[in-house]
Amino acid sequence: MPTTTANLGLTLPTPNVDTGWGGTLNSDFTIIDNLFAAAGTGPSVGINVGTGKTANIGGTLLTTGTILLGSGDGTSTTATPVIRGPARTGTNAVGAGLIIQAANGTGDAGSGTIVFQTAAPGASGTTPGTLANKMVVGRDYVYADNATAASYDNSTKLATTAQVYSTVTTVPINYQNTTAYTLQLSDVGKMVHLDAGTAITLTVPNGVFSAGHRIEITQLAGGQVTVVPGLGVSVFSVGSLTNLKAQFSAATIHFWDANRFQLIGDLA
Repeated sequence: MPTTTANLGLTLPTPNVDTGWGGTLNSDFTIIDNLFAAAGTGPSVGINVGTGKTANIGGTLLTTGTILLGSGDGTSTTATPVIRGPARTGTNAVGAGLIIQAANGTGDAGSGTIVFQTAAPGASGTTPGTLANKMVVGRDYVYADNATAASYDNSTKLATTAQVYSTVTTVPINYQNTTAYTLQLSDVGKMVHLDAGTAITLTVPNGVFSAGHRIEITQLAGGQVTVVPGLGVSVFSVGSLTNLKAQFSAATIHFWDANRFQLIGDLA
């Protein structure tokens, strides 16, 4: 009895038994030929590249469907795929750039966008998460396309226009009603309100801040604020003044480096 192949369903002869294979071979070749037809009329077929093997494409790979990279192992764990350019050989050889292009339009239409999507955790179960736009790269913009922008946390993440505008037009406030407070790294870029009826000591610690950091301070009540440099810290001000003058006086602490800062403002 003739048998067929597992993937393409080609008819296989039984050696020294079957005859008249002209028509069968023609049918088999037609099936193979249809795999490469522009219309894609052939049967569905998978191309498997074994471990350690490389699929080389010298021209352009065209697809109108979805390209899936990586695969699950059947136990809810996935192998992480990587997209990168080829490594160079030789000594101190610079690698080539990796270009990702959007679909280009014609005339004054420009190009399409490049969209990055991720899925947030959903309800418990086996249903895949719903993918949503996380970042969109357009012709003249890059923006986060999610309903609620991530909170500003002074990290290296991309910021929205609203976050940048808020940063340059508003000054967060750290309110303190204690008589002794030590500045923290989280105070950088903020206005520290010092509000007490008696004298207030404001300590600037060593090794916490960096060149260019800036902190605003203000005295809200009658308790005079005295800026005290920590051990190993040097303060520079006009006349070596380190006290705020009176209620509602304000000053700026501008750091030259980790252990030197300039005090500028309404001082006494």
